[in-house]
Amino acid sequence: LFMPSSGMVSAGSNLAMWVKADLGVTKDGGNNISTWADQGVLGNDLTGMNSPLWGDGQLNAKPVVRLTRAASHYFTHPSMTLRTIFLVGKSSGATFSTYDGIFGASPGSHVLSAWSGTTGFNQGGATLTYARKNGVGISFSSSVHSFAPINEYWIGSFESPTAITQAGWFGQISGGGRYWDGDFAEVLVYSTTLSVAERGAVESYLQNKYGLANPTNSTISVTGA
Repeated sequence: LFMPSSGMVSAGSNLAMWVKADLGVTKDGGNNISTWADQGVLGNDLTGMNSPLWGDGQLNAKPVVRLTRAASHYFTHPSMTLRTIFLVGKSSGATFSTYDGIFGASPGSHVLSAWSGTTGFNQGGATLTYARKNGVGISFSSSVHSFAPINEYWIGSFESPTAITQAGWFGQISGGGRYWDGDFAEVLVYSTTLSVAERGAVESYLQNKYGLANPTNSTISVTGA
């Protein structure tokens, strides 16, 4: 699954998708992205819609992918199973002004999205099994896990209560105009749950790469306590 000594994510079959802004990005001279290639073995590449942008040297001297709501930026992905998700990113605003989408589909499920008027995430109004920011469990209120401040780069770790298999979108959910507005540097999607040790290894890999707050490997309950 993961080899922290080498700093590499191994190509296990439960690694449904792994994209990172410093590798596998196909873009034109204006840094408009057409494809964001999966670095795992399943070939679940992301296809850019409405020309998402690539920006160099944004986080710890590393590039990011920038999605802008006003430009309707998002990606499509082929059918895959989503259960555990890791993100390195940030929002452009201090509060989500809409239900900013991360993973969703129409028809299909809202796998992960922001909650309008808050600084938090959930699963289309449902509570996630857990949400962690920079390796620390985030408790929820009314099914929302608050990530404030959201407009500074963070490592997000999320687990869905069930595995969801669908072709869909990254950076959008259904409902009209529900696009992500902000940056992503790296995204890992697993089709299964991870052990505490496995989850901690992924978080440590991301922390070491991007120089964000040091994650802890503490256990966490469904309430994030």
